Amino acid sequence: MVAYGYSGLVLLSIAIFLLLRLRLLEALAINAITIVTYGGLLKQIAWLPPLHLIFHIACTVIGMIASAAGGWSLEKLARDNFAQRALLAWREREIARVHERSETLLRNILPAPVAERLKAGESPSPTVQSM
Repeated sequence: MVAYGYSGLVLLSIAIFLLLRLRLLEALAINAITIVTYGGLLKQIAWLPPLHLIFHIACTVIGMIASAAGGWSLEKLARDNFAQRALLAWREREIARVHERSETLLRNILPAPVAERLKAGESPSPTVQSM
């Protein structure tokens, strides 16, 4: 059990970062507390040679770093997605505003029947022929 106890902590670390979707610093603090507690328990419960204890702690820290990288990537993707959606919404509003302005200018400059024919893709006047 003690020989592979760190694997459960690595899974806990992954859960803290990825499933609970905590912020990076909060998750790192929780993981640091978990690692310190695990190291203290290993020292108290089971006698391990120092090299094995270091191995257990190193595996747990490596798992925490990998989990932190995955959690940070997910958080960055979510932020980028939000920023892209906000930019897209702004551009759509800007296009609608410019379109409305061009429609207003077209109505103010040309008579209504001519403007309608231009919007439909026809010639501006029934007497003008396309070449």
